[in-house]
Amino acid sequence: MSKLPVESVDYIFADPPYWMRIDGVLTRPNGNTYDGCDDEWDNTFKTNDDYIKFTKNWIYECKRVLKSNGSFCVIGGMQCIYSIGAIMQELGFWFINDIVWYKSNPTPNFMGTRLTNSHETLIWATKSKHAKYTFNYKTAKDLNTDNTSEEEYFKGYRKQLGSVWKLNICQGKERITNDKGEKLHSTQKLEKLLYRILAINTKVGDIILDPFGRIMTTDAIAKQMEENFVR
Repeated sequence: MSKLPVESVDYIFADPPYWMRIDGVLTRPNGNTYDGCDDEWDNTFKTNDDYIKFTKNWIYECKRVLKSNGSFCVIGGMQCIYSIGAIMQELGFWFINDIVWYKSNPTPNFMGTRLTNSHETLIWATKSKHAKYTFNYKTAKDLNTDNTSEEEYFKGYRKQLGSVWKLNICQGKERITNDKGEKLHSTQKLEKLLYRILAINTKVGDIILDPFGRIMTTDAIAKQMEENFVR
């Protein structure tokens, strides 16, 4: 990102390392190993200070390349989203919404030691309180199947889209795997989630940046919407 010009990007979607801080091996009730998020990219931090320094650096660069009227959305779990939000406010970002992605098919807590972790949080923000960011209000209403009944929806009635989105986790044929059938990205995001985000927050011709685009889901959705993606 350091090579990108100042204020050259219209919209940023960031899915940074969560730093799960998992010790040992997780197992299912039947004794099989659970293939969770244990990738090297999520386990490079030794201390909280390391993670904070890393996070400040990439968020600073996001702010530098984001246009004055652009907006920025970052997603994270409970392990990281509070640190990320605090750093964003420290660097002067203005929060528009926090969005809860409520997973309709979350991974259960196999040990039975805590509540099932069934959501992630997205923070949608701008560089300043006075930014004239893109918000496609009517599109958001059209996409609202979360709290509009089926009868209302097919009659053309739409409620405002709220900040709790009930969507599946990525699975099945949408999950990208290698020749051995192994997941290429442990926290691959659902295409429907990315489509909703970009449809609401961007317009045709916008320049989109995903600083952590490992398997390029954001790129694929941006192309469908006739937008430009920074690699």
